[in-house]
Parts: sequence; structure tokens; C-alpha cells
Amino acid sequence: MTTHLNPPQEAPYMKNATFYLLDNDTTVNGLSAVEQLVCEIAAERWRAASAC
Repeated sequence: MTTHLNPPQEAPYMKNATFYLLDNDTTVNGLSAVEQLVCEIAAERWRAASAC
């Protein structure tokens, strides 16, 4: 039997989560993986706010 610390019924507010595995040694266009992700998330949220 599997025991969960926080079964879904105890935390109905937590619908989903996204986890990222980032390689810090790689750069693309001068940006690290973390910097690229931050830019992508910021752009996505800006677009979502602009659409309202």
C-alpha cells in the first residue's frame, strides 16, 4: 500500500505543477537555461495579460 504525505483530497487547491530540469552548463544566444526559461515565462505571462 502506498502512503502519500499530501493526498489530492487534502489539497484541492493544488491542481497541477510543472517541474523543469535545467542544464546550467549550456548557453544559447548568450543565455543560460535558467535565463531562457525566465524569459519564456515572462513573455507568456505578458501575452496572457495583454490579451485581457
